[in-house]
Amino acid sequence: MNPAVTIALAVGRRFSWREVPDHLVAQLVGGFLAVAALCRRAAEPGRSTFRSRRVRHASAIRAFGAGR
Repeated sequence: MNPAVTIALAVGRRFSWREVPDHLVAQLVGGFLAVAALCRRAAEPGRSTFRSRRVRHASAIRAFGAGR
């Protein structure tokens, strides 16, 4: 879940307001840890986490495996 869903469920009375602060903190900490892990991985020498590869002759038909 994300914080917006947590708050929306609490507003809709499907989630206890008492649990909202704990869930929001856990979701934000988890998000920061995920970003830190990705940034650390991208900082390793010779590795690029955010690099995309070029694909020759890519088409929508081949991308979904129908052109085999």
